[in-house]
Amino acid sequence: EGNERTIDELFDERIGQANHTQLAQFALSSVAWLPAAFLTLTSVFTAREVDWKCATENGCLDGDSGKLLNICAMDRELWTWVDAKSSIVSEWDLVCAHEYKVQLANSIFFVGFLMGAGILGQIADSKGRIFGLYVSTALASAGAMLGAMAGGYWTYFWCTMLRGFGCGGLGVASYVLCTEVLGIKWRAVLGISTQYFWSGGIALMAPVAYTMPKWRNFSTFCGLSGLAYVALSSKFLWESPRWYLATGKADKAHEVMTHLARGNPKFTGRLPPLKQTRVVKGLNVTAVLPYPVLRQRLVAMAYIFCVTSMVYYGLSLNVDALSGSVYMNTFISGIVEFPSHVFAQIYVDRLGRRMTLLVLMGTAAVGVFSSSMFSGSSQVFVSMIGRFGIAGSFNMIYLYTTELFPTIVRSACLGTCSLAARVGGIIAPGIIL
Repeated sequence: EGNERTIDELFDERIGQANHTQLAQFALSSVAWLPAAFLTLTSVFTAREVDWKCATENGCLDGDSGKLLNICAMDRELWTWVDAKSSIVSEWDLVCAHEYKVQLANSIFFVGFLMGAGILGQIADSKGRIFGLYVSTALASAGAMLGAMAGGYWTYFWCTMLRGFGCGGLGVASYVLCTEVLGIKWRAVLGISTQYFWSGGIALMAPVAYTMPKWRNFSTFCGLSGLAYVALSSKFLWESPRWYLATGKADKAHEVMTHLARGNPKFTGRLPPLKQTRVVKGLNVTAVLPYPVLRQRLVAMAYIFCVTSMVYYGLSLNVDALSGSVYMNTFISGIVEFPSHVFAQIYVDRLGRRMTLLVLMGTAAVGVFSSSMFSGSSQVFVSMIGRFGIAGSFNMIYLYTTELFPTIVRSACLGTCSLAARVGGIIAPGIIL
């Protein structure tokens, strides 16, 4: 019994903090963020604005001024869509009195996201990280593919909620799984690296959507991308040893740790047995309320989560409102996030968590406020400055929040802040650039 070691002691003494086997498992679970980006931001292309034209020559002109009339001021038979199958907007005439339905569908996505984050998060804790990840991905994929077959708006509406429900558990399960195979020294820096896959997914969406102009084809592809990840990773992805140990399966945890140890060229022999750590039951969020400092931190971080989510998804879902091509703007949006994550990784220890977050949020504020003062390519440029700041902020707030609260209430406080972020997501579709 005296030879037993905790998981962190084994990482320090025998396995290493981030050997090549650990990094391979980290990368494999992080790849889930690629389909997550497709499934979360599907509506950027499926609900985009579409060009229209006059049904007859001069049929759309004002008789007095000769100027082109607004489609809402004309009878429906006087105009037609250039490509009625390229968007839900054109297929179901979601304009004028029905324009609100586009934002409504985006908002119901985040209602589903809110529900999924809670329910699927519990499933990942009770049934395993991989089970939670795959169930979440399958549900989100099903929502996207069923939505692609919808015969009308309201069927699509509820399928969008299902897609959001699955996405609510996908990102959290992937993040937890990929960081739990790492030593504590590398967990913060590499945890930020998971977002490179998310940003890469956003950038990759643009050329894929360009080659699939029909919204049903693109939505189907988004669903298939999630199912492909499940099928291709299932033979190679290992369950979290920390989850095994927390659920009393020390032998399974030891088996995974042994696999990880083989990635360390200095490892020889066998690992000592794992020490079964005592599980302390966490308290709910009301436990912090009697303490002024913790209470103030909770309110402040919940507000930051809400605003950050609202701004990030507001910029993401309204990229079609910027001048220029929606495909190019989406591609640039994804690329801009890469240096943001690099900045966070470099300065998270040099400047500290709080100062790095303040710099990034300040940059986001300057970009977003400035975008209302410009038009054309200048507006695109300053909007991307805002995107740079808010992407890094979103990455930082999870890391910062986990370090602000004691272990016994950490999960409850992070869950409350995540709930606030979902509220921000519900509001986000109403933001107009």
